[in-house]
Amino acid sequence: MMPIDGRLVDNYVARTRPDLHNMLNTLGQHIRSELTLENARLEERVSTLQGQLVSVDTQLSGTKLKLDEANSKIADMDGKLVDAHTKVDEMENELQELRRSNAEMKRELEQAKKRWRGIVLPGYHEMELEREKLRRKLEKKEDEVVFYKLKTKAARKLVKKAAYVLKEDDVVVYRRPGSRSSVSSESSCYLQYARRRI
Repeated sequence: MMPIDGRLVDNYVARTRPDLHNMLNTLGQHIRSELTLENARLEERVSTLQGQLVSVDTQLSGTKLKLDEANSKIADMDGKLVDAHTKVDEMENELQELRRSNAEMKRELEQAKKRWRGIVLPGYHEMELEREKLRRKLEKKEDEVVFYKLKTKAARKLVKKAAYVLKEDDVVVYRRPGSRSSVSSESSCYLQYARRRI
């Protein structure tokens, strides 16, 4: 193997160094550009994810609030349900008490009916007879009152008619003090007599 000449190597390195620097610079710029673009894409993705995360957090907060409200309503409904069961139990107890009281009242009513039959029924027939007698007497009195009214009405008509006739035929006519009608002395006496009869 032949020995390598150091000068040739130095010359080769001196010739290729600018190209290597340019290539390295170009490669570095390309890498930096790619990294910059990737970083921008990553930052945009992170920003999008952060926005989505905020939206999700907001939705979670709203969902949690609704869940808390639902739990509160459920607890309230549970309380009302317990109260309703308690009231149902109370109403059932009251219903049983009413049934017991009703049965007791029915027994007392039957006993009262038995006592009533033993006390009232023996004299009931006599009371009916007495009531019938009183009813007949009342009807008789009512008939008498009607007859009396008719008789009085007829008598008043006769008196008015007689007064009218006497007023036309009577010669001596006088006026009572404070009275507006002129009536004869004979007619006045007859009217007073007729009124006393009525």
